[in-house]
Amino acid sequence: MLKKILQEQGFSEEQIKNVEKAMKDNKVYVTGIEDAEAVCRNLQAKYDDAKGMLDTTAKAISDMKKENKDSESLQKRIKEMEDETAKERAASASKIRNMTVDSAIERVLKGVEENHAELLAKAFDREKITVNDDGEVFGIDEQFKNIKEKYPILFEEKSVELQSAKPAGVNTADSGSLSLEQQINQAMGITAILK
Repeated sequence: MLKKILQEQGFSEEQIKNVEKAMKDNKVYVTGIEDAEAVCRNLQAKYDDAKGMLDTTAKAISDMKKENKDSESLQKRIKEMEDETAKERAASASKIRNMTVDSAIERVLKGVEENHAELLAKAFDREKITVNDDGEVFGIDEQFKNIKEKYPILFEEKSVELQSAKPAGVNTADSGSLSLEQQINQAMGITAILK
């Protein structure tokens, strides 16, 4: 979207690339989400609340342990609560990681046609994407580069006549009756989506 706006304002391709690079270098991002800062603050507040509740529970368990060392049934219940808290922490961490990865994938696919972006998002190997404690995502840029090289037609800005263009791996005998999305799915080996 930013590229289109800059083109409409008369920026050259080189100037646009310089602006995009400077934005990336300075960690300035464009999003289609209205009031993205408020959305982020809201998500951060929810995360902080959940973390606070888990920390409070862990402290209560620790205090109960100290105060009731001699009560066997209470110690058993404390152990159960510790196990539940550990599971909740793991589930929460997993959800946060998945949300972070999904957001990063959406960010790198920003500007790609929406139906193509949904399709391309499935091509990322989420297990190879890592997120550190600060929420920084690693491994996505390399995958994006490979995906962009593998499916260059999906990143072109102008529409192309696709009847003569057959993606690698597409069965050309019947692909004339397939839509672009179906051809791409077939080329990517996603047969469950084919109609």
